[in-house]
Amino acid sequence: MKTIYFPYTTIDPRQAEQTAAIWGPLTLLQASPEICLPEVTALQAAGIIETVFPPADPSLSVTAVLRDFKQWAAQHTGGDLAAMMAQQGIPFFNSQSSAQIVSQIRKGGPAPVENPVADFRETVFQAQLLLAMAQEFDLQQAALSRAIESLTVRENEMMAMLKGEDYPDPASVKLSRVSSDAGSDTMVPLRLKAWARAMAAAEAMKSCVKSGTDMLFLTDGQDVLVQIRELFPTAQTRSWLNPLPAKGGHSDVEHLPVWLAGPLIRHAEQASDENGVRPFGLELMEIPHLSVEGFLNRLAGHADRTNSDGSGAASTGSCWIGGFRRAGDGNGDGPPPERIS
Repeated sequence: MKTIYFPYTTIDPRQAEQTAAIWGPLTLLQASPEICLPEVTALQAAGIIETVFPPADPSLSVTAVLRDFKQWAAQHTGGDLAAMMAQQGIPFFNSQSSAQIVSQIRKGGPAPVENPVADFRETVFQAQLLLAMAQEFDLQQAALSRAIESLTVRENEMMAMLKGEDYPDPASVKLSRVSSDAGSDTMVPLRLKAWARAMAAAEAMKSCVKSGTDMLFLTDGQDVLVQIRELFPTAQTRSWLNPLPAKGGHSDVEHLPVWLAGPLIRHAEQASDENGVRPFGLELMEIPHLSVEGFLNRLAGHADRTNSDGSGAASTGSCWIGGFRRAGDGNGDGPPPERIS
């Protein structure tokens, strides 16, 4: 089986390790080898994740176009990529080609004549570019969150000093998710569309689909789960595991497919205070009669596209989605892991 993290291109190492301990290496899509972060490279070297990439086009460079976008953003309101991402009318997934986008940014020379037949490579490149931009946006938001946390710690220490109290533990500082997830609500649909288009083009994904590999799509974004439910009204919550079933009590997972339930049960049996393995919250969603290919097509905006066999028939199986439960979502314990992004 394969566990695939989506729609982000980075993941918190602790969460990746926990997931790998249950299902093995986690598959993580990268927009391009050019922009892999050191944290991602380290996780792959440790065998915790395996990265996949869309096909590369020698004539198009993600870093080159991203650099042009940054230069454009610096000349507009806000002066950073976050401000640009928040603006309306970003020319993605319309009739414009990547070359036209670059031409508009650089304002050098006429835009090329529009091709009435969509170029698959350019469509994938646009998806890669949006994922790269989103990753840059996430990095900026994470830096802002760390700055706010540092300021909060210093303020608390100053107040403690004025009151003659002991300095508070910095680990006790809990920030609102708003600071790290600002703007995520409006970006989720675009993230999903870009991720699905890029992922569907990856040769590794094509091989898994062709071979009928069992797949579990994992996310820690609650906004993502909300969007999934909107796109797939037939989605059903099959299990809310927090914590995972204790040893000897597997009723919560008995109705799940063997390939999905087996690793969960083994993990629950190993969980104990002595060996340091801790249960975690996981919401499982089943989308009945939907193939993995159909799932990617719908996310990518190709709802009417037939399956690769040309039949277009409904799948006899199901597509499975897993959502990590974070503190603040109900009765989870401990602070949520922060995504490295």
